[in-house]
Amino acid sequence: RSRLRGLRRPQSNGQAEGPEQAGITLTKTASPTRVSKIGQVVTYRFVATNTGSVELSNVAISDELEGLSTLSCDQSSASATLAPTQALHCSATLTVTQAVLDF
Repeated sequence: RSRLRGLRRPQSNGQAEGPEQAGITLTKTASPTRVSKIGQVVTYRFVATNTGSVELSNVAISDELEGLSTLSCDQSSASATLAPTQALHCSATLTVTQAVLDF
């Protein structure tokens, strides 16, 4: 199960130009999508995209999948600030075990 953590809108500068709305999407993909043998490596890619009209701060992605490597993201800090339409890209790998095949 993937999660976004720590979403916060920065403080307003007091200038209102219309309705501000926060929004975010998270996509997770795997390659390959099917596994067949122990030792096979699956690469997971995560993309969190700011779909709103305001900047989001402290955006972070986590995933509780057992055996998944530490996520590597395109921003160097543990959490990102995303302007509208900006995205945070992360990836991680999983080496297939017998338990994965049995699932």
